[in-house]
Amino acid sequence: MIKNKVIKELQVVEWQENGVQHRQEIKFDPDSSPEAWEHYKKFYAHIFKDYDFENLAYYNIAENGYFFRDKKVWLNFNISKPLLDKDAVNRLYALKKDTIIYGDYCEAANRLGGETDFNFNEEKIELFKEIIKKASNQVKEEISNKLEECAKKHHTLINFSLMQSMGNLQQLKGQQKYDRLDTFIWKLENEFFSKLQEIEPNGKALDIEKLYQEEELQTFIEQLGDIAQGNIKELISFLAGFKNIKNYVKKSYLIENEELIEKIIEQGKSEINTCKDVARYIELAEEFWAEKKKTFDEMENEQKYE
Repeated sequence: MIKNKVIKELQVVEWQENGVQHRQEIKFDPDSSPEAWEHYKKFYAHIFKDYDFENLAYYNIAENGYFFRDKKVWLNFNISKPLLDKDAVNRLYALKKDTIIYGDYCEAANRLGGETDFNFNEEKIELFKEIIKKASNQVKEEISNKLEECAKKHHTLINFSLMQSMGNLQQLKGQQKYDRLDTFIWKLENEFFSKLQEIEPNGKALDIEKLYQEEELQTFIEQLGDIAQGNIKELISFLAGFKNIKNYVKKSYLIENEELIEKIIEQGKSEINTCKDVARYIELAEEFWAEKKKTFDEMENEQKYE
């Protein structure tokens, strides 16, 4: 059985620069840290076979970059050196295997990064507590205790998954007040996958250039923000590789239970305004974590990840 554990920000890493080997403790976003990637390698590498889980990249904007004449492309991202400023937070990515790389540099690339599923950080916990403050003492205490338990799972392995970073998909989730996973999944279904089905109901090969222009997808595209516009086609191509929203959830979150997936989508429509809403959201998170851990345990026992 998998042991769920808290992943810390500070981790020791090694890298080489100008022939000199470095070893230092640096700050990471826990869901995209070396420890998290050991977990992802085990449970996701067989799913996303087009991505390089063995040679992880930092993907930091390079000061000068490099023009690769053979391919006529600028390599503007440094993949081998972490950020060392005191306040810098590092993230590691799995680049798509066809990414153009030369030395320490790569082109703008399709890449998978870690994502925290249900956001129960300090800020979100306080927002939820603000909602329940007028409840009876008994109800307030009961929900507060559950929120504290959720907070303990915030940066743990069962609350981490992989998300495509090219195209700023995280914006669709993070722009919400509570950074809700259920609302993100509902939006992805309502504004992308269901529209894709309307555009091509027979599931034929899709023309990505044409899809990008489709009126039905403009609400989805606009929500990704201006920063993502140059990479939207890559994101559409990635998402179109999934059969439907259930297939996306199964592969990205390792949730096999279709009733739970339907419940996540349904609850994603609802706002969180009352104590009952908060309690319902906590219950969904607990059900999600239990189902995800069940999948991890089954994969571990049957070695399905090999």
